[in-house]
Amino acid sequence: MRRRVGLVAGLGIAVALWTALLPTSLDGLWPWPPPEVGSTMGRVGQIVDWLLQPTIAYLCLVALAVWAGRRRLYRLAAHLVLSVVLTFSFTTLLKVTVRRARPDTPWLGALDAHASYPSAHSSALTTLALGVVVLAWVARFSRRRRLALAGAGAVLVLLVWADRLLLHVHHVTDVMAGSLVAGLAVATSWLLTSRWSSRLPAGGTGTATRRAERTRWARPSRRGEVAPIEPTYAVVANPARVRDLALLRRLVDGAAAARGWRGVGWCETSADDGGTAAARSAVDAGADVVLVAGGDGTLRAAVHGLLESAPRTKRRSRLDGPTDPSQEAEANPALAVVPFGSGDLLARNLRVPLDVRDAVALAFDGDPAPLDLLQVRAAGREEYALVMAGIGADAAVLADTREPLKRLLGAGAYLFAGVRHVRARPVHTSIAMDGAEPVWGYASLVGVGNVGELRPGVALMPGADAADGQLDVVAASPRHARDVLRMMAGTLVGSGRERGLDRYRGARVEVTTAPPVPCHVDGDLIGEVTSLTAEVTPAALRVRTSFGSIRQPGH
Repeated sequence: MRRRVGLVAGLGIAVALWTALLPTSLDGLWPWPPPEVGSTMGRVGQIVDWLLQPTIAYLCLVALAVWAGRRRLYRLAAHLVLSVVLTFSFTTLLKVTVRRARPDTPWLGALDAHASYPSAHSSALTTLALGVVVLAWVARFSRRRRLALAGAGAVLVLLVWADRLLLHVHHVTDVMAGSLVAGLAVATSWLLTSRWSSRLPAGGTGTATRRAERTRWARPSRRGEVAPIEPTYAVVANPARVRDLALLRRLVDGAAAARGWRGVGWCETSADDGGTAAARSAVDAGADVVLVAGGDGTLRAAVHGLLESAPRTKRRSRLDGPTDPSQEAEANPALAVVPFGSGDLLARNLRVPLDVRDAVALAFDGDPAPLDLLQVRAAGREEYALVMAGIGADAAVLADTREPLKRLLGAGAYLFAGVRHVRARPVHTSIAMDGAEPVWGYASLVGVGNVGELRPGVALMPGADAADGQLDVVAASPRHARDVLRMMAGTLVGSGRERGLDRYRGARVEVTTAPPVPCHVDGDLIGEVTSLTAEVTPAALRVRTSFGSIRQPGH
């Protein structure tokens, strides 16, 4: 961070000094007169001028930002957009402040009304060149491709310099200042967006800790020497969710190589296997950490595979140190979440970054923390839930939400279906906690949660904690549309006292309804049911987070 601040400060001072001193002696470096109007060279210069318009460069940067955003490189996308804003702002501010006259040339045309310093073409095209280089670096292109793109960017900048000087529409110091301004804008944008990335807490896993992790646990070699054991990882990826598998693979392999991890498997889900068999293959390959790239449904299927696999006694000794043999026998690989779903409720509640680059870094740098699971029985099936199970209106909303709309709008797709179920009809419902006498009433939905937030700041179950050995239950019984609005407002505030919402907590819950209502587990529909039983399994998994515990402050 200090280097980035120093770079921004240095470039800022350079731009300020260049503007204040304005070494006009450098303008003599281009002594050639402009070509005549109508000449071949002049027409070539005009064509290049049209092709290298600042607007086109900015649109290219926005297109690259869209590309990055669709691949969950959110920090990169924000950087590219902010670079456009800062470059345009800095350039415009300097033009208005300095108001330098243009050179005497017949090629100005309508440009004579604009100030000469700095060159907008130079700043915009330099920003585009730097943006492409940053994208290649973040996306971990091969060394050859990075060098090729850097060379192409340099040629582009030199070309726009030559074009502006050929037509004599700018001074030499103008085009050089444009590139300086672009460098300042890009560096400032990178500094600002880098602060949005996930940070490990003080005392958490850092570089020194990771280095120790790679070498701490060892085994004797044939010669009696102690040889370090490399931690291993495997990836379970859902091709239907991950837009660019090649990019994900580059990011994972690059992050692992930088930290001394060894890959033992790359498993993809299929139409016949949502992730269970893939996770089982990852465990069989000997992975210490399994990275699951997909949505909550993929995570749930992968968890089934992790729990169904036979434990390996060597796992805990690799990453967590020697433990009691009884604990070693129950050890499972740690789970790492790389979110690519439309909701990603588990990732959001565990504060896993949605930016894929940051999520991958957290998978290797994070600390393993315990995670409860919900064992759900409904419709004659037994399922594990990491996030939530529910019956009633929320399941009906899921049933009405189409997959193409989810891919287009993400979590916003549920709003369209939700409008149709705002006034869902309550049904006769009973709720029994921990074997106690059931509570009877009417409810339009009943949710059983392992976590509490539907969105950051939107807590349906404010007290829910995925590591407290308890499950949380909420029953909604609105009578009118205004009751729904009050519930929504109370949920946003997080008061936990919304009218029409009843909340319960315990280790086990039994819910019955009449008539049958839709049911879902972690967003996957399992049909219409008249009963649902959920029981918490404390600390069933270990998940890699940036916290020593997944409990959040205030819990």
